[in-house]
Amino acid sequence: MALGLTARLLWLSAHSVLLDEATVVIGARDIVQNHTPMWDAMSNAPFVWMIGRLLGMGGLSNVFLMRLPSALIGVASIAAVFWLARRLFNEKIAIASAFLLALHPFAVAFSRVLFADPFQVFFVLIGCYGFDRLASNTWRATPRKGMLLLYVFCVWGLAFLMKYNAVVPGAIWLLSGVISRRYRILPACAAFLAMAFGSFFTLLLWPYDAPIWLLAFMGKAGSYSLIGAVNYYSFKLHLVFFGITEIVFVAGFLVAWLLRRKSDIAPDRKETNIRSSKSIFHLTLFILLQTVMLILLGRMFERYLLVLVPFGCILLVALIAGFEQFSRWNPNRWMFAFMEAKENKLPPTKGRHILFYFAVYISLWIFTRGAYNSYSYYFDYLRNDVDYAGLAKNVLTLEQEHQAVGAFPRRAFWLVPEPIAAYYLGYTQRYSRAVVSNFDGPTAYQNFFEFVGVPYAEEWKGDKVLAIRRLARAWGVGRILTSPNSFMMSAKRAVDSGQLLLHLPVVDFTASDFIRPGDMLIMQSGMIDLEGEPILEDIEHEDGPPFIPTLPLARYNVYRTYRPEGVGSQTDTSLERVKAGAWLLIRK
Repeated sequence: MALGLTARLLWLSAHSVLLDEATVVIGARDIVQNHTPMWDAMSNAPFVWMIGRLLGMGGLSNVFLMRLPSALIGVASIAAVFWLARRLFNEKIAIASAFLLALHPFAVAFSRVLFADPFQVFFVLIGCYGFDRLASNTWRATPRKGMLLLYVFCVWGLAFLMKYNAVVPGAIWLLSGVISRRYRILPACAAFLAMAFGSFFTLLLWPYDAPIWLLAFMGKAGSYSLIGAVNYYSFKLHLVFFGITEIVFVAGFLVAWLLRRKSDIAPDRKETNIRSSKSIFHLTLFILLQTVMLILLGRMFERYLLVLVPFGCILLVALIAGFEQFSRWNPNRWMFAFMEAKENKLPPTKGRHILFYFAVYISLWIFTRGAYNSYSYYFDYLRNDVDYAGLAKNVLTLEQEHQAVGAFPRRAFWLVPEPIAAYYLGYTQRYSRAVVSNFDGPTAYQNFFEFVGVPYAEEWKGDKVLAIRRLARAWGVGRILTSPNSFMMSAKRAVDSGQLLLHLPVVDFTASDFIRPGDMLIMQSGMIDLEGEPILEDIEHEDGPPFIPTLPLARYNVYRTYRPEGVGSQTDTSLERVKAGAWLLIRK
């Protein structure tokens, strides 16, 4: 845990704020300062509410403080992995699994950003621990059933509040436990019902906001492209096990079968072997089914794989321990009988020892090399950053110095999917009410940042959360619960009947007269992940905006160039893909 804490706190504020972090902190600020209703936070509203109450206004100006809760919950997950692994196997495997999670680059990277996923993973881990205590025995033999059901009810309710897809890994964990015969059907069903009721109860805490969150969640669910999701996760899955992903899946089922086979021939360790066999089969099946479910849901983001990492750490250590047991096993008749002593050949036990250590060393070498490469890419990502805070301050200064050019106010356009750097000016997302001056003070009058696509803009549809919220109040909680489909159809009609919240013309902003003389254009390029996530793989697999070769200098003057320290100059107008860059241009 000390190693994990060090890895998560060191240079915690090295990189500028990511898109999702800005969304969380800005939503939290609105809730705390402006008393904005919960719908402003959309589908992660309770998590944003928690961050707002936890950080108050302090996290807005201090990146270290903003990310500190995520780092601490990441360290807590190390302890949770220890408890779960000790429950599944033994203390030695638990210690090794916790050590592996403490330094796993995927877990470290996503504990260093303010995403909801690390918080959800912690509650999923301790929720699965509760499942195991409740469902691994018969219903009559389970002690303190009432307390365990209450524990499951509360923990999975909290997991649901962190992110609404928590019930998916919870249900898959129970299903995998029943299939592997680790869980009894009756207590597993009771555990599922406790999880479901706990999740449902949390919705009742915010009865008129809950329909907004559920509609947002359902709008995100469902595969956009099944083939695309298969290709995406088959490529990204290496971030969990690195180069031995396929080997681990095959080895999981193989070792589970071998240990079960060993229990039939070695009765002295029968109970231990059966327990290990079921636990390994349980873990392998869970990781496989959870991956399949991610593909079916079609949400193609790296962070959705984060829940697999702690379970993968336990499985990897358990496989090594299982192979080690098998290497010491010397029955009279088995698949390695051909290695029995003949003339100068090795005895069977010694031969299996050599085979075991060779396989372990090769696997660990591949795994270590993958971890080393991931850390290398992540350090490159931390170093390859632009001073967005300084850029945003310069833009604000220019707006204040030149309140108008002719009859029009000066505006700033960010050529990125969403104005990430606008966070530094304290601006909110499009569904927030920062444009109302009495909420956010003087900065509201300067809120001219536009939402621009890459390289063209698209129309932004309004969320219409106010309309749905009014409809929910009119219907009441009871009617919504008894007629959910009718409510969803009415909500859809309410949204479709309204006007779009924001319209942007589909134009090339580098050439169109939509940007008036004196307006500012901010262009970015380099090591930029469009999903706003830490980069853990080779940059050649990532896309960085904008997709144009040179700056439009015929129409603009370069006011200032922003590059990583020691890179580029004021006259640099090239858009290098590997080195980050930002250019502040002023329309001639």
